Amino acid sequence: VSQSRYYRRVGIGRVLLKKLLAKAMVPIFLEVAVDNIAAINLYQSQDFKVLTIRHNYYDPKLPGEPKKDAYLMRRMPLPPK
Repeated sequence: VSQSRYYRRVGIGRVLLKKLLAKAMVPIFLEVAVDNIAAINLYQSQDFKVLTIRHNYYDPKLPGEPKKDAYLMRRMPLPPK
């Protein structure tokens, strides 16, 4: 899932993520580019932990650029209340 740049930094992603995580009954896994600091901070604020690095995970956007590494992150479900 991605978000239009015009709607970034206004909290929409955080709201959607919290709604998803509130219903999660199983671990949630995701990959995020290691240089995407805003996304990493969002995920870490919601208790995602880095498990490993996936080297050369993302293809380059432009010819001649190197592939990008990604963090594999996981969030465990919260115990029932």
